[in-house]
Amino acid sequence: MRVFSLLVLLLCVTAPSTKPVNYSANRIIFLLDQEKVILSGETKVRHRDILVTADSIEYELGTRQLQAYGNPVLHDGDETIEGEFMSYDVGKGEGTILNAKTEISRGFFEGRKIRKVADDVLNVSRGRFTTCELGEPHYYFKSWKMKIYLNDMVLCQPVVLYIQGIPVFAVPFWFFPIRKERHSGLLTPRVGRDSEEGRYIKNIAYYHVINDYADATFSLDYMQLIGYRLTVEGIYLINPWITGGLVTSLVDDRRTATRRWSVNLSHRQKWEEGYNLLLRGDFVSDLSYYREYSEDLPERMTRTLDSYVALTKSLRGSNLSIVASEKRDLEENTSMRVLPRLSFSLFPVELVKSTYFSYSGRLVNQHTSVMNSVQTAQNTARLNTKQRLWDRLNLTPSLEHSEFWQSGERRSGTSSVRIGVNANLYGMSTRRIGRIDGIRHVITPSLNYDLSLKETLVSERLRFQLRNSVQIRLVDLGKYDLFTTTTSGSYDMRENRFSPLVTGVEINPVPPFNLSCDFGYDLYDGQVDYLNETFRTFLKRKSDDFPRFNLSFTQSFLRRREEDPEVQIWGELGFDLTKNWFISYQGRYDVMKGRGVSQSVKVVRDLHCWVGELNVSWTKVRWQYDFRISIKAMPEISLKKGFFSLFLP
Repeated sequence: MRVFSLLVLLLCVTAPSTKPVNYSANRIIFLLDQEKVILSGETKVRHRDILVTADSIEYELGTRQLQAYGNPVLHDGDETIEGEFMSYDVGKGEGTILNAKTEISRGFFEGRKIRKVADDVLNVSRGRFTTCELGEPHYYFKSWKMKIYLNDMVLCQPVVLYIQGIPVFAVPFWFFPIRKERHSGLLTPRVGRDSEEGRYIKNIAYYHVINDYADATFSLDYMQLIGYRLTVEGIYLINPWITGGLVTSLVDDRRTATRRWSVNLSHRQKWEEGYNLLLRGDFVSDLSYYREYSEDLPERMTRTLDSYVALTKSLRGSNLSIVASEKRDLEENTSMRVLPRLSFSLFPVELVKSTYFSYSGRLVNQHTSVMNSVQTAQNTARLNTKQRLWDRLNLTPSLEHSEFWQSGERRSGTSSVRIGVNANLYGMSTRRIGRIDGIRHVITPSLNYDLSLKETLVSERLRFQLRNSVQIRLVDLGKYDLFTTTTSGSYDMRENRFSPLVTGVEINPVPPFNLSCDFGYDLYDGQVDYLNETFRTFLKRKSDDFPRFNLSFTQSFLRRREEDPEVQIWGELGFDLTKNWFISYQGRYDVMKGRGVSQSVKVVRDLHCWVGELNVSWTKVRWQYDFRISIKAMPEISLKKGFFSLFLP
């Protein structure tokens, strides 16, 4: 009877084209003269995909307005908004909730007033946002005005960051994404000080998603003593055919009143027909650009720039390539250009069983900044085979002839004959001793005879090598190389003279210790030409176990004849001080000079929903610090040197 009366009332006051509104409640009161329905007790009102629940609801049939009291909840698809009071226009799909809160995408929102103004848009007055699920969150962003675009972004003005209820950072305007997939957005800037740049603010940047295959980053740096730097970085990727990127920077240096720049680009592309295109370019306006501006240590130490473009074509059983390249020496201010370099190679062709023929040819036009152009050409044909003798010896004879032409000089040819023989001799014990399940000893001697004929010059050399390897099989680790030694040298049969003997030793006494050493010994004066020794060890406990622990240590010794020895030690130690504190130290020390080369300390603090990280590093010429706090659920929202470096030196 209650449902029948409600349907009659709806037919009287609702237009024929209106979508039906469904109700349910423990008690329903109809006020016909006021065109109002009062619902109480587990009330529900549903219209299309919208569902409103509350302790009690008043619904005006004429205006299609409802007011919900007592824990009202608005359900819109997967999104819900809770509050203390709600007014909602069923026809327009708009409404307001007081003292509301909602969880969407990547965080929790609260607001004095949340108003739904469109299907995917919310306006929030005096709002608060956090990813911390605790009742009293460790941090939150507070803003007087917020506009939330569901599954897109949040616009705020102004914004204050609170940590443990204390305001620590404020900006007049900000927006941050709440999407889970790749998206455009602002990046976090860094503020700090530098001895050469003065005070600075860097990485004022915007990351832009162009499409599913490309994106770009635009960033601006301001340095007090230098000026401005604009950087544009773009990457693209269309698997498996095309990939590449471009990074370009422009510096307006007020010290010299000049504009300085750098361009780095790369491109790789392939076609189904077997074509491959490779391109790389490194260009700078002047020789000291990287040394003065780069924040990357390996890049600051760059002394050469390499640029090239190469087109290759894979043919049936062969390969053809054309290359243009430039190599620039930043120290000597010289360059070498190759335009073009044509190369052709024929993959080894089996003529008879285990006998192969191969061919390669190249044509090069080379020009340097200190000499005229030089054209060269070379053809090389090679015939080689591999035979097994008496099931123990491997015989590898080969015959090779090479013709070489160079502009301004007559042609020269070189023919060579190489005969090599080697064997593997095995000794094995399967007796189990403690953790050792077996031992294998492998001896590999090899002997090579080389004969080279170049016009009237004849070179005849005998090369020899002896390799010893001892392997053990451990019950818990499997096969393990205990130690390996290799000794090699040569004998000049024309000069009747031995070369220095070179010996390499690698020892792994027990995991994870490793000792390697190589040295050269002159047979005639009984002197060691050089000695290079390195000791390493590395221990690590899995990162998902507590406490985490890692230790690495390396010691190196290098000594050359008539030169002072070089001895350095370096390593890293990291461990969990507590479950929420992790500390690591890295250092390098020059033993002979008695001073440190570089040191760094990192302290990481887990703050439940935050991760705090302090990095301090210093060398003999420079020191640096970096402080960062980032939200685990939103790593793009972080404090780096920003706020705190205003108060640090």
